[in-house]
Amino acid sequence: MSTSKEILPEPSLIIDEERVVQAVSAINERRYNTLPRSRKKIMGKILSNRALPVLLSTVLFLTIVGCGNASTNVQSPENDDNIPALQAPTSETTYYEYGDTKVIVDEKGIPFKYLKKDGTEVRLDRQFIEKIQQEAVNSQEPQFATLIKIEKPPIPQPKPSIEHPVLINLPKDLVSERELEKRGISIIQPDNTQLFIREGAFGKGAPLEQFNATDRKLKIVILNGPVISKAYMSDPKYAPFRYLLDERNKQIAEYKTEQIQSYRDEIDYWKAELKKARSIGASTQIASAERTLLNFKRILYEYQNVFTNEEFISLMVGNSSDAAGLYFGTRNIGNELSTVIFVAAGEKKTPDDRILFSFDSKGQPLVYFSSFGHTPGLEPKATQTHPNPKDFLINPSATPSNPKSYPYEGQTAGLVLLHELMHDKLIEHRILQNIRPNYSEYDTDMGAMEWIKKGWEKWEKSGYKDDNGFYFIFQLPDGKGYILVQQPLVANTDEEIHT
Repeated sequence: MSTSKEILPEPSLIIDEERVVQAVSAINERRYNTLPRSRKKIMGKILSNRALPVLLSTVLFLTIVGCGNASTNVQSPENDDNIPALQAPTSETTYYEYGDTKVIVDEKGIPFKYLKKDGTEVRLDRQFIEKIQQEAVNSQEPQFATLIKIEKPPIPQPKPSIEHPVLINLPKDLVSERELEKRGISIIQPDNTQLFIREGAFGKGAPLEQFNATDRKLKIVILNGPVISKAYMSDPKYAPFRYLLDERNKQIAEYKTEQIQSYRDEIDYWKAELKKARSIGASTQIASAERTLLNFKRILYEYQNVFTNEEFISLMVGNSSDAAGLYFGTRNIGNELSTVIFVAAGEKKTPDDRILFSFDSKGQPLVYFSSFGHTPGLEPKATQTHPNPKDFLINPSATPSNPKSYPYEGQTAGLVLLHELMHDKLIEHRILQNIRPNYSEYDTDMGAMEWIKKGWEKWEKSGYKDDNGFYFIFQLPDGKGYILVQQPLVANTDEEIHT
């Protein structure tokens, strides 16, 4: 007889966010303090502000479920007294089912195989997992054993509509490449899309107004990647621009080694905290220390065995607008002075969901479900044309009083492009006019959205006929159409559990 156990997210079982935040902040502070002074400014920003959201995207979705025979209850990590003893072995087989993946465990709760959607059977190293269980008992510490990756299905996207129609042909008011060069503008195109600029972009109050009748130069560098990184700049056409990212980028092996050592340090710290809590019999602190220690052991395992190169690049660079686009004022590019804008316009593979197997300090099996949520990249898609500002997500914590906050962040390549062009208006253009520059990311993001709002209002009031307010066009990766700027993708934030 087989019994299915459903893995359900329970809000009461979410790992202690505050304690994890404090721990990760400690990691970042120590890592920052070990950097050479010349690298602290830029690396401090990346490590302290970027690593935490990436980490918490996994941590805050963890669910702990008792793994044993069918009668084992969901376990609460809040108090050791709530964790039931191991059930007596039975002949009954238990399996955990998530989506189309079925994980089979034996009568002791040890996973020994799983079945994929296509029926393929994958065997797990039961002896190794049992060894980890014994290690948990001997050390009296929670231990992470293994994980199973579950590929996410794609999010169904709506079809083009009257409000969001895909263009089959390019409009007639495009500015040619030769004419752009006369105005000092050149576009370094990626291999997955092409950017086109309409004449309206040079009109009064428009994004490129400041490049009319001027000697200024502008290079728009578009990358086929989900973030700005030299990893996506191997083509020789990007060679003159690579040096701009020297301080921002580091080798994956160097980053991985640094992170692994940091998490080992944290594991040692929480081992000591667990020992201290046990010495005074503080049950709440014991449970909290065990929980956090296990989480860091899981993260260390993923750094050592799971993360792909692309995931490492995203972790290294970050997940905010600062990762999707960059603005550089006057720089030396190929023996000429030019403003440079970087825009990421590549796809990003959403990390797979994961079922994780661990043991508490008594050797009791635990099953975690970890989800990163859907994180689509910035590559243009057919449903993103003619953006409606109301469909963009707003960051409620962004305020004018915090000039480093982004109300809209880098939700689309089109919005990133407008954001960086607004930087030029508020910084370089003002400097040249002897006006005090405005470096506020908040003001820049709001200004970029104003251009989208004006374009949409014109489009809507015309009965969806006049699209001249959308100045930038991306070619679709398949070459079968074009979209105006970019509408955010439909995102799925709720996990569907199939039983």
